[in-house]
Amino acid sequence: MRETDLAVSIADRAGAIGHHVLSLTDSGFNDAAKGLETLYREILNMTRGWALTSTNFETLNSAAIDLHDTGRRIAVQVTARLTSRKVKKTVEVFLAKKLDRKYDTLHIVGIEGIRQSKHALKWVTITHQESILSTAGLTLRQLEKLDERLGESVPWTQFTQRSDFACFEVVLSTLNRDAIRHSVAVEADFGDMLRALRQIKQMVTVGKAEGIQATAKAASAYASFAYREQIEMIDEEIGRMTRLVRKGLVGDNLLPPAIGKNVDGVRESLVDRVNRFSEAHGHHTRIQIQR
Repeated sequence: MRETDLAVSIADRAGAIGHHVLSLTDSGFNDAAKGLETLYREILNMTRGWALTSTNFETLNSAAIDLHDTGRRIAVQVTARLTSRKVKKTVEVFLAKKLDRKYDTLHIVGIEGIRQSKHALKWVTITHQESILSTAGLTLRQLEKLDERLGESVPWTQFTQRSDFACFEVVLSTLNRDAIRHSVAVEADFGDMLRALRQIKQMVTVGKAEGIQATAKAASAYASFAYREQIEMIDEEIGRMTRLVRKGLVGDNLLPPAIGKNVDGVRESLVDRVNRFSEAHGHHTRIQIQR
């Protein structure tokens, strides 16, 4: 049936959007939530008959309320991840700004996270993306419109069939830099090193990085298990290096010898594994550590 096919398509597209936005926000691209706000506004208006608009008022923005329907006295907060801390903060500021006098209900909507919170009062509703995208009770025309709207929001360029080889070449070019090549003994600026490690982590997880024009693809989009495994390894090791440097850094630019030795140990293991993988899969880049 047409309705069943549309329901499956909507679920698939919603999953792709959710995965993409969470990956971006987890990698530091917080502007991804703004697009989510627009999408949720249109979907809630379409499926629930609301008339939500962006708040665009200083007092409301400071209260972390993104959308409102003043006629129905509805306020909506959009977030990627629903956490108890997020709910608590939103409710506290909502009350502090006396917005409960203007709105009867507050909906905190996100992709995933908690379903209940002790901080959610009786007029506060925590709603997951899967709930606002429920197809139960929708007409065929509504299903078609919802499927079409989600299709427009799916970042297809992040899921295109660019070859694993080509995308890994971009990852290699991002890896082959001083943050990886320089051992602790010759590292000039650990602040620069941490920024570079952040860019590498962004590139391997979501396929793009702040300050770098080249793009790859998200880790989950690699077709080959071998490439996915290698990308996951790089992500884990870059994370380990980052944690060691952040935890061990003394002042602005001093890393104790014992911590430095651990950092270099992770670096050498990472470089060795990447170089062996590159050789086995026909990549010409080889990373050389400067000691």
